[in-house]
Amino acid sequence: MGNSLKNELAVGKSVIGGGAKRPHSYTLILPYILVFPAVMVILLLYLYPFLASFWKSFISKEGVLSLVNYEKTLRLYRYDILFTMGVTAFSTLLLHFLQPLYKTYQSSEIHLKLLVS
Repeated sequence: MGNSLKNELAVGKSVIGGGAKRPHSYTLILPYILVFPAVMVILLLYLYPFLASFWKSFISKEGVLSLVNYEKTLRLYRYDILFTMGVTAFSTLLLHFLQPLYKTYQSSEIHLKLLVS
């Protein structure tokens, strides 16, 4: 054995064979094969019941496609929906107008003195 071959073998380089290489297509599809069962469980346990109940919400008691259920929901919860939208709009506007005051306070010396003490 020559010196160069001994050195190559000492650092882990093998002249004889390079080991078996995996097919390129197998390494590309392996992550999808491993994730597939988890995705199917999520689809079966969550997405299917959601879609089934969403579809059934459009069917009236007589078995006809209609918006009767949504009409009843809107009639019962109209004021709750409007109240929620009003609170959200008020909070958003309040934060929009208070943000410059907060930024001014944050860069002021009073803020720094309060942090130190």
